[in-house]
Amino acid sequence: MLCVFTQTIYSQQYLNGKIIDNRGEQLAFVNILPDGDTYQGLCTDIDGRFQLKNPSNYSELHLSYIGYQDTIVSIVNVDLSKEIILQMQTSSFKIQEAVVIAGENPAHRIIRAVVRNRTKNNPDKLAQYSCQTYNKLVAEIKPNKEEYEARNNQPNKKKNWFNRRQDTLYQIYSSFSQERKMMVMETVTDIDFLASNNYNEHVISNKISGFKEPSFVALAKDAQPFHFYDAQPIILGDTYLSPISINSENFYFFDWRDTLFQGLDTIFVISFQPKKGKTFEALKGVLYIHSHHYAIQNVIAEPARAANTQIRIEQKYQFLKENDQWFPEQLNFEWLMPKYPLPVAGLGIQGKSYISKVHFDKALAKKQFNSFKYTIDEDAHVQSDSTWDAQRIEDLELREQNTYIWWDTMPRLQKVEKRMKIAESFISGVYKMGKLDLDTPRLLDLNEYEGTRLGIGLHTNQDWSKWFRIGGYIGYGFQDKAWKYGGDVQFRIDKRSNLRLELGLINDLSAPGYIQLPALYRQNRIFDSGLYDTFMDDYLEVYAQLSARIFKNADVYLRFSQNSRTPNYDYAFGSGDVLSAGSYDFTEIQASCRYAFGEEYIPIMGQTFASPTRFPILQLSYTKGFDSILGGEFDFQILSLGITQSVPLRRLGTLSYKIQASRTIGDLPISRLILDNGVGATFSLLNIDEVFQTMETNEALYDQIVRLFFKHQFMPITRKVTWTQPRPSVVFNMSWGDLDRPDLHHDFEFNTFRSPYLETGLILDNIVRFNYLNVAYFGLGWATYMRVGSNAYDNLAENFAHRLTLDFSF
Repeated sequence: MLCVFTQTIYSQQYLNGKIIDNRGEQLAFVNILPDGDTYQGLCTDIDGRFQLKNPSNYSELHLSYIGYQDTIVSIVNVDLSKEIILQMQTSSFKIQEAVVIAGENPAHRIIRAVVRNRTKNNPDKLAQYSCQTYNKLVAEIKPNKEEYEARNNQPNKKKNWFNRRQDTLYQIYSSFSQERKMMVMETVTDIDFLASNNYNEHVISNKISGFKEPSFVALAKDAQPFHFYDAQPIILGDTYLSPISINSENFYFFDWRDTLFQGLDTIFVISFQPKKGKTFEALKGVLYIHSHHYAIQNVIAEPARAANTQIRIEQKYQFLKENDQWFPEQLNFEWLMPKYPLPVAGLGIQGKSYISKVHFDKALAKKQFNSFKYTIDEDAHVQSDSTWDAQRIEDLELREQNTYIWWDTMPRLQKVEKRMKIAESFISGVYKMGKLDLDTPRLLDLNEYEGTRLGIGLHTNQDWSKWFRIGGYIGYGFQDKAWKYGGDVQFRIDKRSNLRLELGLINDLSAPGYIQLPALYRQNRIFDSGLYDTFMDDYLEVYAQLSARIFKNADVYLRFSQNSRTPNYDYAFGSGDVLSAGSYDFTEIQASCRYAFGEEYIPIMGQTFASPTRFPILQLSYTKGFDSILGGEFDFQILSLGITQSVPLRRLGTLSYKIQASRTIGDLPISRLILDNGVGATFSLLNIDEVFQTMETNEALYDQIVRLFFKHQFMPITRKVTWTQPRPSVVFNMSWGDLDRPDLHHDFEFNTFRSPYLETGLILDNIVRFNYLNVAYFGLGWATYMRVGSNAYDNLAENFAHRLTLDFSF
């Protein structure tokens, strides 16, 4: 019996193969029918590979794939010791919309079944899971030989300097790409997920060609969703309507292309594309639906609209019998810029993510999760070659191996790491110089009062001390001809809760009239309403601040401050004959909180940034001022509230709003009240959101106020041409407030609108688009705003403001 069993094992043979296209790219999910037998069908995996059991039982393979010519390949007398490479040729066939004359489109029944089973098959709906991912991201030059030869064979081609230089560059790129790729990045992570928005990804290995100590992580799977079950999947930052969302058959055309059988199970191959005449952010591609739970087994998708760049994702799912659960197994994406850096040599970025070691019963607890999406081992970048060999799902290709060797053996290429750190500084706001960080936003600032402001800021970093940070800044305004400076020292008390104590001194300027709300990050004022600050106070403050993250999505701050504000404009405060001008001193305590459900912190370029959330972000602040304590002159209370949200809506674009409210109790000078800020009803080259466009600068003064900034950006009117894709937005802004004691404020002109201040606007982005290096588009548009309601001017023309808008898109 043992001999019979042994003979049976050794009698089983396997044919290993790979299917590619005419460019040498692997083809995922090709249908393979041995001898044309539908019931013995199999598919290539996401890397184009397949394995056929007992190939001697068959004589040929029938290959079919949407967009490619059907192919029949003989496997008689094939060498089973080697992997065979099969090639398919593209066809001129394009999917056309069909008209079903009688009855319903049969693909709709399958799609509705998929929609009904979304909750069952969606990994985010599980109670928990854990897995490991191996990610590989590569960038390479992709010469287009056919295009190059076609251009060179043109009879009227002139051999001028430009063409000769392009020929030279093509030869250089072609030679380079044959030997190596431009960049290789590998990352290994452990993922833990617990229901109700608890997610953490721990980076245990990270390797990037050309970097000895990489300060950032870019995972291949982050270019696309972890699964395809979201109603609005996000691919490379753009939001699309899913073909398996509710009532998707009203927007997508589905075509049942093929049926495969695997044992008792059936796989339905269905193509999808947007219906003719429908305008929305659509995808096109192919779904492979497995009859068990009507789950996605494979999916290929790409944006339906034409663009300079081409984006394509591929996902493969595995069925885990022990849990009766489908789960992602491999995620691929390709981002191709076919005409950059040359019209005949493009740039391609490919990413692969392999998911393994999936568990649904690992002991997880909510307390082990925090708001950081990624955590990185300190020694993640110093893993040995043997460790990497064990962690890789597939061996590196020869060109990928050569990429690592090339970067490591070229001393002059070490400058790239330094240049990359300069690029990081523009993203993070910090440029690392050994044990010191340069605060790059301090280098340049612009506003109406100071004109151009130059400065410098330096702080110690964690290479100096993990528990202690000290630094300061200095700046000079060329219009007000004055120096500003500040310094602080920070103690990092607890890393997990981000508990920090900061002591500081500030001698600078402060614009009066802002609602004080906690912000996650300090922003560069060049790109917000601070550009139009005309009135400034000299500001001197000594403070102590304690901050912490009390639970996953909530940051709290407690700040004690003694500060003095001196208006640099005509102003006096008081009543009757008792008026004070000059400086005003405040002693105060402020408690504030910022809560953002669903927000995750991500390390990018050496800094931590917050990922967008679709849920409202809540900010709350309470300030108490004390009279006759440490020189304080005012007894007051200020309560402020902020709510911000941006929501992509199904087929309707994106809705965003900001609500601000503030109430002051106690008599205070203008420095601590609210000035409604506007740009002025004139033409401007800048269109800044969340500012009153038709209101004059510092036009109204309040001690209690409610503001609303509302914007709805619709889908583009048309996508049929590339040079114009107008995208309309409607805007509505409102301010409603009051001032209890206007008689206390003298020598400063202001209004107090007793009825709501209203303005509305219409924006049309991308009226004209300009091709940028065959990679992206710069769009020019127009915005018109109108002051309406009881506060509008009698002269209609004075109520309008006009702006140019700029847009950048791929």
